[in-house]
Amino acid sequence: MNLFPTFRFWLIWTLLHAGVMGGGHLVLAWSKDVPAMFSPYFTAALLGLAQSVLLGRRVRWVWLWPTFALAGGMVTFVLNWYIPILLGFITCLLDWPLLAAGQFRRAYLWPLLGGMAWAGGMLLGWCLVAPLLGTSFAQRPEPLSASVILAFHGLCYGAVTGWALALMRPAPTTSAGCLYYDGACSFCERWVKRLGFIARQGDFEWMPFQSEAARRNLCLTEGEVPHEMKLRLADGRLLGGVDACIALAEAAGWTAPLGWLMRLPGVNALAWRAYRWVAANRYCISGQCAAPPSPERKQP
Repeated sequence: MNLFPTFRFWLIWTLLHAGVMGGGHLVLAWSKDVPAMFSPYFTAALLGLAQSVLLGRRVRWVWLWPTFALAGGMVTFVLNWYIPILLGFITCLLDWPLLAAGQFRRAYLWPLLGGMAWAGGMLLGWCLVAPLLGTSFAQRPEPLSASVILAFHGLCYGAVTGWALALMRPAPTTSAGCLYYDGACSFCERWVKRLGFIARQGDFEWMPFQSEAARRNLCLTEGEVPHEMKLRLADGRLLGGVDACIALAEAAGWTAPLGWLMRLPGVNALAWRAYRWVAANRYCISGQCAAPPSPERKQP
């Protein structure tokens, strides 16, 4: 399963936004020939160029991407140069046709989420970060302080737009795979029914281990039930436990941040510990406190 964006892409995308917005302002601040009010438009143009490099062939006519970023800055400047809070929305609005032409679903989310993230990141930077640096809203911050504020702004904007790409990714042409679970466990059955929409949004099917198709696909003997749920991907790979949960979350798009969070080293270890405890006690949680009678039951 080749999902876009992956956790690695999202992390690079987010950190790049923080670096370009913070570093770009710092570089511009050292140049005494350029007024400070041009900083948002300068960094927006740099962001457009960096984004086009990361997006590559995933977006049609990607060479227009940095041009639209520059155009967004010019439009905002003409409308009202002291309200760069509109810059993110206008730039993302211009990018919208490129994403739609690239078969991205729900491309309208790009200007909506991008605009809110740009405005929200700017407000949070001034309301949360600026006071920590000893800068009030009415003051013009020192170049280094302003760079920290803009880096935080970029971090917010990059994180949300990276998630937006997961929400909008093109639909797969075939089924993404199949989720297998213990159909004899009422706890498992109940949660699969509750969260089945996540599997559907990721284009996964699901079936219990006890079905003939599951035994055939997983090469299980009669009565054999794995100790964790399994996820067979379209490319043939078989994942289990937390790895299967991560793949499901990332494939659904809107739950992708949860999957990315569970990939973090410390969080991943805790998630595995919790999953193993639940899996080992799933029948007691279901009120059975014993596995269904099956003389051939195995625990691989």
